[in-house]
Amino acid sequence: MTPEVANPMRLESWLIDWCRREGVDKVPTREVQRNGPSGLRDKAVIADAVKELAELARARLVQDGKKKSVQINPALLTVAP
Repeated sequence: MTPEVANPMRLESWLIDWCRREGVDKVPTREVQRNGPSGLRDKAVIADAVKELAELARARLVQDGKKKSVQINPALLTVAP
């Protein structure tokens, strides 16, 4: 599987797990860089994966002042794992 396909899938899975555990619908990009899946901690790699997820309406990048977060589609958090 190519990184262009695998990275968004891995990131989405990690984001959903993190959001469910923390009871939120978004993850700060800094948290993804620090604790995200290995190989997905570089800003450019994260941006590409989020861009792909945004095209699929599964996640999007949101900015609040200087803080950036990845917001997961709330419908994905209500579906059983």
